[in-house]
Amino acid sequence: MIGGTKNHNYGERKKLVESDDWDGPSFSTCQAAGSVANRFESIRRRIVLSFGHHMEVQVLPFEEQDKLLDECEREGHSIMRLR
Repeated sequence: MIGGTKNHNYGERKKLVESDDWDGPSFSTCQAAGSVANRFESIRRRIVLSFGHHMEVQVLPFEEQDKLLDECEREGHSIMRLR
């Protein structure tokens, strides 16, 4: 959210990220991180797991998400193993 309201001006954001002045992550990486951030409250995120782990389970019911992420955290599973 920008300024307390949702801003869906993706074209402007994409231009910023793809400009020569940008040295951060790619636009698709930013989109993926935003998707995970929207789906998982910070209290539910596993700090030792990547956003990729969270992306893999984000479409599942909360209980299943938590079960799988807990297992990955406990057992050190890769994203491939999670899939």
